[in-house]
Amino acid sequence: MSSLQAFPRADGSVGIRNIVLVVSTVTCANTVVNHIAWKTGAVPLTHERGCVEGEQSFRRTMLALTTFAKHPNVSGVLIVGLGCEQIRTLDLQVAIGGGKPVHAILIQEEGGSRKAVARGIAMVEAMLPLAEQCRRQPVSVSHLKIGLECGGSDSFSGSSANPALGRAIDLLIKNGGTAVLTEPTELLGVEGALARRARSPEVAQKLIDVMHW
Repeated sequence: MSSLQAFPRADGSVGIRNIVLVVSTVTCANTVVNHIAWKTGAVPLTHERGCVEGEQSFRRTMLALTTFAKHPNVSGVLIVGLGCEQIRTLDLQVAIGGGKPVHAILIQEEGGSRKAVARGIAMVEAMLPLAEQCRRQPVSVSHLKIGLECGGSDSFSGSSANPALGRAIDLLIKNGGTAVLTEPTELLGVEGALARRARSPEVAQKLIDVMHW
């Protein structure tokens, strides 16, 4: 398989889903975000951060929210803030950039949670027709990126699931796709097997050095 049906985006990326994302800037806005998502079918993104964070933590939160919102599976974004938090909705809008609809509301400016929910529902419903205009098109498998996560070190994973997934990823990479393997500590003791499959001696050595570190 060298192609798949997906959603090409304006920035050149490709999504395999087509969702509207409702993003909370701060934990205080989570309830409003969830209500908007429940009423519209959008996907909520809530968290427990966004206020009284140190600089490093604040930067990580901003990066996480921005990266989720810029994901090619996302066709439109509604940012929901309280109005007094550390993360400003305008800063997040700028960080996300163009290429897709990105709107924002502040609960305090709307006059409370109920009014913010009503306003947010209307804004998401206005974005849904734009999302529905997107159509799947045949694109190269080389656009596909798959993240791999350990499902638990049980006998079935080792004897069937992991080998099957490994074979699927081999096929993906053969066709130019990308795989991201998480939990590198799981590679302790088998780094040599992966190093032998590295595309160059430099990449192999980098893997060995990371595992030794």
